[in-house]
Amino acid sequence: AHGPPSGLPYAGIQLRLGGRDIGPALGPDDYVEPLSVETYVETCRKLALKHGTWVHIASNGWDVSQELSAKLKDLGLHAVLKPREYYPSQGIAMHVGSHDEVIAFLGEIQILRNANAFIGTASSNVNRLVFYLRTGDGKDSSTSISLDEDYLSRPI
Repeated sequence: AHGPPSGLPYAGIQLRLGGRDIGPALGPDDYVEPLSVETYVETCRKLALKHGTWVHIASNGWDVSQELSAKLKDLGLHAVLKPREYYPSQGIAMHVGSHDEVIAFLGEIQILRNANAFIGTASSNVNRLVFYLRTGDGKDSSTSISLDEDYLSRPI
């Protein structure tokens, strides 16, 4: 397993790498710019101070995950991410590759679902899925932070 140590509180963060966004006010060719790593660092630092010193980083970008991990380590936080071989072979958002990559992705959904706090973006389908799984489990919606818009601003 590649998640935080069992039984310890942790925050889960899903890095949005940008990509196409088809929302009610956007057309199919609109592109969503990724948020800065610093935005995630500041939010994650605040939540992790409340919810423990562990942070699980979920992303399909190895380099950006490494950058975030290093910045969190500088703050005294412990970052956990999946091993390099489980990142999509194409390194792009929404790429589904090998069986192992799919299993790692589904495992990350479960890790984010069970986190004490979740940081993501409501413009991401994956992040909205995690939000609804968390609230369906009875977690307080205030423990799921969207960095770009309200999770409930889009229809299911």
